[in-house]
Amino acid sequence: MLLQTHSEPPYELSELLLYQNEILRESGDYQQALDHLIEHEEKIVDKVLFLEIKSTFFMEIVFAFLLRHAIHLLYGIGRVFSVHTIDDIIEIRCCCR
Repeated sequence: MLLQTHSEPPYELSELLLYQNEILRESGDYQQALDHLIEHEEKIVDKVLFLEIKSTFFMEIVFAFLLRHAIHLLYGIGRVFSVHTIDDIIEIRCCCR
């Protein structure tokens, strides 16, 4: 996918790589997009944007994990705080202020 000529100035090559990564992300191929980003890290000039994109991947992973395990998480919180009803939640919230 990357042009084989690397005669472009570093910033132009960096922009090309970031654009390619954006297309991969928009296509929904997140694993390939993450692999592409990590593979070309040294060639990407805009390190802030690089870190923003990389952190977005990890936030998506954490969010998917939390969604997948939300029932277990809520059950665990309920057990720890002895939450059985809405009134219990209100009581805990009032005590924490």
